[in-house]
Amino acid sequence: MKAKKSLVPVMFSVTLVPFLLLVLMAFEERIPWNIPRDEVLFFGLIIVVVGGVTLCGWVFQDVIRPLRSLQAAMKEIRDGNLDFTLEVDSDSEIGMLCRDFEEMRIRLKESAEEKVAYDKESKMLLSNISHDLRTPLTAIKGYVEGIRDGVASSPEKLDKYIRTIYNKTMDMDRLLDELTF
Repeated sequence: MKAKKSLVPVMFSVTLVPFLLLVLMAFEERIPWNIPRDEVLFFGLIIVVVGGVTLCGWVFQDVIRPLRSLQAAMKEIRDGNLDFTLEVDSDSEIGMLCRDFEEMRIRLKESAEEKVAYDKESKMLLSNISHDLRTPLTAIKGYVEGIRDGVASSPEKLDKYIRTIYNKTMDMDRLLDELTF
């Protein structure tokens, strides 16, 4: 990327150097074309003022405006808003800073979106695990209540209930093993 050249040296050479040359010539009494010294100083001053105003406009356009945009973008991020775009139309150092800031904002937004997706997946996983553990637990609870209420009155039925309870606890144990590995 080609960097934009600064206008400061141009403004300096266009305004200040000719003015200083005219002032020096005025004091040496060697002004060409017999121009009065006061007029030389007056026109030199006008050149400096016009150059200064132009330089101020440049500073506002290429420095102040991008810094204000950058400050507004910082406030947006501080307030939690990542859904905006920092427009950059300069190749100066401040423009590069704004582009880097925009890249940081994009990465922060992507990271926040990934976190939301991860949290959603985690919540779904916990819901599924809860459901998978609740199913055998409900069966165990039902068989234990059957034993307590005397539904398993014969030794064969009692043995069947106990085996079912054991198998359901083994199912839960297997589910927990799957979660940890």
